[in-house]
Amino acid sequence: MIKIKLRKHLLYLFAYYISWLVNEVLETIIRYSVYIYLILSILGKIIGGLIIYIYQYYLMKKNKQSKYFGINLIDNKKNKKGKDSKIKILLLIFFASFFYVFRFIIDYQFVHYLRHSPSIDFRLSSIQTISASLICAYALGNRLKKHHKFSLIIISILLILTFTLEIIYKSVNMNLDKFIYYNLMIFYYYICETFSNCIEKYLVDINYINPFLILILEGIIQLILASIYLFLNKIDVIVKIINKYIFSPEKKNPFIICCLSIYPFISAITNVYKIYCNVIYSPMARSLIDYLLNPFFIIYTFFAINDFNKNVSHFVISIIICIIISFFGCVYNEYIILFFCGLEHETKDIISERAGNIENVPENNNCGASRNNSDNISEFFDDDNRNHSIGINDSFISLKGYKLKI
Repeated sequence: MIKIKLRKHLLYLFAYYISWLVNEVLETIIRYSVYIYLILSILGKIIGGLIIYIYQYYLMKKNKQSKYFGINLIDNKKNKKGKDSKIKILLLIFFASFFYVFRFIIDYQFVHYLRHSPSIDFRLSSIQTISASLICAYALGNRLKKHHKFSLIIISILLILTFTLEIIYKSVNMNLDKFIYYNLMIFYYYICETFSNCIEKYLVDINYINPFLILILEGIIQLILASIYLFLNKIDVIVKIINKYIFSPEKKNPFIICCLSIYPFISAITNVYKIYCNVIYSPMARSLIDYLLNPFFIIYTFFAINDFNKNVSHFVISIIICIIISFFGCVYNEYIILFFCGLEHETKDIISERAGNIENVPENNNCGASRNNSDNISEFFDDDNRNHSIGINDSFISLKGYKLKI
């Protein structure tokens, strides 16, 4: 049996995806220097974080609740104290910023020039769910449940299969060493992205820092790092960009100038939705949208951009693999619940149902509650990372698996 559970925050994920898609379309239309894209996207990150942060601050001063991006952590230092020192927090923000700029360097200095398939980046993007799960489990202490482990195993097998098929169906003229190196660099690219996402999640969950303040600080540090990179590695790149893209007559098209002007604001929307989905839900939930719609995308690349070297068998197998990966990505994030082999047992909805059933047990049966019911309560509290201490107002306690009424 399969149960589909549509959650409200899917709307935020799709808003992020649409803004990202518009961002990609603008890059395709403008066709400016990749260095301009880097600088404008960083400026967009600062603008987006600053606008939402000021918006929240304004509402807080008026004692109003935010209807959008309802994260009221600006004044949290008065109520909660972060676990880490300021130096450690600044170092973590620096590393999150560094991974962003480093990911750009990998993409445009290595991967961009070795790209052999328009869709390969997207077909390998589910590595983010695997790497984010491992980081959150072993560094942040998140518990991997049965449906998580099962989904990760299936996604891992299919990623290996995708990698193998790329080697089997690769172009005859392509060097095998460079081909393998390119695909491994894609994995490395996405793992760098994952580290940034997990650091942001850690800073919000453990140190109670407003995510939009993190966005502003990251943007400032990234702007400094990008400027250093441009001046150290491309001394004449600024002059070339100015001459080619600003003073060049063919680049003074009003439409192009308009697209270039709105690019930072689209980037601002993308970054705001991205960090919101990342820290309010999880890096795994945020990464799902990167590959959820892959089947539709590779159909487009096959017919419109001659992807897969027009090899029908490779295309069909890739479609099937993408559909299965998207399916198990939804299983991992509990948008789809599978009722077999106990995969549903530790999902939040089923735990909540069991807890509700226990609360509705008649009072005269309380003393005879079974060990299983007590275990269900324990699982419910474990799942939500709640405090297990017993207070005066508790209605019952658990003793050796039995429930005693107070």
